[in-house]
Amino acid sequence: MMTHILVATDFNLCSLLAVQHTFNLTRALGGHVTLLHVRETENDDGEPAAVLLQKLGRQARRTPECVVRPCGADVAAVILQVANDLEAELIVMGAHGRQEAPHPVLGRTVQQVMRAAVVPVQVVPGTLKLPHPGGRWQVLVGS
Repeated sequence: MMTHILVATDFNLCSLLAVQHTFNLTRALGGHVTLLHVRETENDDGEPAAVLLQKLGRQARRTPECVVRPCGADVAAVILQVANDLEAELIVMGAHGRQEAPHPVLGRTVQQVMRAAVVPVQVVPGTLKLPHPGGRWQVLVGS
């Protein structure tokens, strides 16, 4: 059983699907969820990120912890640091893939987190069209 899962979200479709997937996962298996938003700019437009995270958290069976951190220089580094600080056992992220490439490609931040994480990283497909389960998964990460 995973006791602590960290979900990184930037509130786009891919990351919202990752949040919903994580809530479903914890409903089935138990555990605690932390929602993380890394601000890329100091002044985000619209509703504050903490309020948006709290609204997302209402979909969970148990109220998740909501964390907002400034980006600094590297979003992936912030995600990995928060996962380490919270002793998360799993990191969940949306795919954020590009459709125009000859093969589907994961987003840069997802790739960076996957390469450097010391805990498992689960990538939830969103608008990214994944190959058939028997297909070649290594094309997602690229070289």
